Amino acid sequence: MAEMLLATFHGNLRTALADQGSGGVYAWKDEVLDGALLSVMQMGLGPAGVVVNDDEDGFDPGPASADARGLLVLQAALLLMGGQLPVGFKTRALSVMIRETERMETIAHLRRLIQRLEQNGDPHGTGTGGACFGVWQDLENELWRRTEVVRTT
Repeated sequence: MAEMLLATFHGNLRTALADQGSGGVYAWKDEVLDGALLSVMQMGLGPAGVVVNDDEDGFDPGPASADARGLLVLQAALLLMGGQLPVGFKTRALSVMIRETERMETIAHLRRLIQRLEQNGDPHGTGTGGACFGVWQDLENELWRRTEVVRTT
């Protein structure tokens, strides 16, 4: 797999964090996302075979499969969500509250996805599991079995 810059994972990570943004402004800064992605690999939580490049602005090689990319992104999202403290503040004009139960449910969901990926997928490229993330294109066989299924990634 070729070198991949950290910015190529921002869309996936923002989706996992439910950070849609508005007018180009996001809840999570790019630098924070980059730090989480690097931390996953530097702490040994990410997929095997992915290496941080010398400039620390990407991976060389990058994730080789959709499962490997999923493990990297979900672990980074879990690190970011787990690091937030449930807080709230209120002023005359503004009231902000982070609901603890929503945060806990999001963390639990990320953990379940990671567990599913590690048990049913092949994030480390060992060939021991099936693909957890991937698209199977098989409309013809859905209607009438004529050919073997073809996996597209």
